[in-house]
Amino acid sequence: MNRFSKILLVSMCVNLTSFGLSQTTGKLAGTIVDKQSKNPLPGANIILEKISYGAATDERGQFHIINIPPGMYSVSIMMIGYKTVKVNDVRISIFSIVSDALPLLCSKVYR
Repeated sequence: MNRFSKILLVSMCVNLTSFGLSQTTGKLAGTIVDKQSKNPLPGANIILEKISYGAATDERGQFHIINIPPGMYSVSIMMIGYKTVKVNDVRISIFSIVSDALPLLCSKVYR
């Protein structure tokens, strides 16, 4: 095996190894809307309680949380003026995007 072939083989092994190691997390994504009006809720907070990862929704009520280690999580959805929604047993796995596992509807708090 000549020198070029050895360098090529080593670089391919390094690239394949780094690709395999980089794909060890999952993603949580979705849209948070008002339960009655179905309007998106910008600025709502989504928190994974076990590891304190979180995100806020954008102007369309959409969010995504990346690089989540695989496992079972409780997810809380909070926004001022709305009841906090807590969802237990959300499963995050490698290579997965969880998007419809949450009740994405929030109810206003009335006094």
